[in-house]
Amino acid sequence: MEIEQAFDEILNEFTLPDAWNDWAPYRQQVTDLILSASAVSSANASIGQIAEINADGKGKASSAREEEKGHSILLLGAGACNDFDLSRLCRHYEKVTLLDTDEAAMRRGVERAGTKNVSLKTASLTGLTAEHAHRFFLTLYLYVMERGRALLEEEFERAAEDFFRKETAGLFCTKEDFKTVLPEKSADVVTAIGLHSQLFSLFSYSYLVLRSNVYAEIFSIENPGEGPLQDVIRGMDDAMIPLLNEAILSVARKTAVFGCEHDPEHPTEGAYQCLKNLETYRRVYDLIWPFDPARGRDFPMRFVIVSTHEPTQ
Repeated sequence: MEIEQAFDEILNEFTLPDAWNDWAPYRQQVTDLILSASAVSSANASIGQIAEINADGKGKASSAREEEKGHSILLLGAGACNDFDLSRLCRHYEKVTLLDTDEAAMRRGVERAGTKNVSLKTASLTGLTAEHAHRFFLTLYLYVMERGRALLEEEFERAAEDFFRKETAGLFCTKEDFKTVLPEKSADVVTAIGLHSQLFSLFSYSYLVLRSNVYAEIFSIENPGEGPLQDVIRGMDDAMIPLLNEAILSVARKTAVFGCEHDPEHPTEGAYQCLKNLETYRRVYDLIWPFDPARGRDFPMRFVIVSTHEPTQ
């Protein structure tokens, strides 16, 4: 069916078949950082033992100290485990838990790592899943097909917002909502790497793809740019991400590791709000994520390390 094929093509844009090979150096750096942060936290050491912070906020990570075996780690938005070395983490931690909405992807990651002490938790951190985005796209697509060339720009934008709000009505928006997925003090270490930019990305991208086609074919407007729905999404991120970060921090008995796309000139939605919320923490480390070398796409990543027994600095 054409409509299903259109959404499948959108989903394919979120799948990078060469990620495991392309991200190898980055994966090692991220894993080093997680293990170093864990070791520093357990030793109650100074900021300098994680990263040498320069005036511009950048630093060089110290080598991972793997001699002290940790108890537990929770990896949020784990997916297929392309951006961290699961086998190394399993050697370091007695209990490793992956959390993602995509159970099949997590199983692929575990199978590739060949590890056994891994638990999988299939859940959404926001109350939303790919199914909600799928239904949003299909509903909006069918609305466009029904209206045809009689469709007006304001009708399309109003329908997009109405359908989006309907599908996101179950969005987590209170501390108690998040606790259903993120129990307090349930892991020594928790990571959220590349997570915040993905919270609404499937909604946003499917809207932009459909919008671009509608504006070109019906309104004869090429490259319409951002649409008003993205302002709605920004507002949701503004409200939700501080609560999500608070919930993530509440999970960690010792350390939380956040990793977000960081380009001040071209801020990434979701990642921007996360880093803004965490800006009082000074343990930061910058890496380059070789997201898609074949297309020349990479992202500056900023990692924020939070030791939960320490105040903000």
